[in-house]
Amino acid sequence: ILPKLVRVDGPKRAILREFMEGFRYIKSSPALARSLLMLTAVSLFGSQQMVLLPILAKYHLGGGSDLLGNLMMSFGVGAIITAVSIAFKSRIVGMEKLIWLGAFVTGLSQILIVQHSSILWAYCLNALTGYGVISAIVATNTVIQMLADPVMRGRAVSFYSLCLMGFAPIGGYLSGILIDFAGIPFTLELLGGLCCLSAIAYRFFAAPIIRESLKNSAR
Repeated sequence: ILPKLVRVDGPKRAILREFMEGFRYIKSSPALARSLLMLTAVSLFGSQQMVLLPILAKYHLGGGSDLLGNLMMSFGVGAIITAVSIAFKSRIVGMEKLIWLGAFVTGLSQILIVQHSSILWAYCLNALTGYGVISAIVATNTVIQMLADPVMRGRAVSFYSLCLMGFAPIGGYLSGILIDFAGIPFTLELLGGLCCLSAIAYRFFAAPIIRESLKNSAR
């Protein structure tokens, strides 16, 4: 469903200039900018459950390395399910729904996973986290690829990578500090709540614009 890639060669220029051109281009496109902001929120708040999983397994669920491995496997199961479901989509319209719904599911699962110490409960919620995180990440990538101008697509994807991988370590560092003061239940509840609020804001202030943009690109 993605358009054919057209390679555009040009003279080499300074990296900083290329970066600023990409930044100005994304800033001028509400659909791209808001999608990347949502991805940043998922990276900061939604993906931290995997970072905090060893602490969750040991101190909240009372398990060891075997439990941690099974929890990581449950995340992978959810990720595979969403990857397969998106792969079979034949239309690009509706990708914006996968973004905000995936982010909301991610945040909600983080809130709920610390409400009980049941291991089966943790498996199910961690699978939902995998489903939600990968849904938001893959759908955002599709939106960026579809809506970016071919000449600027490379720079748009670079900002996508920056938002996805650049902010996750910052979120992990802040989460670690927060755990020292408030513990893992409060930390995951706070991160989950912020992820849910970001998803709701995206649903009402970004999704309609992106949906219209995707409709126009599909014509």
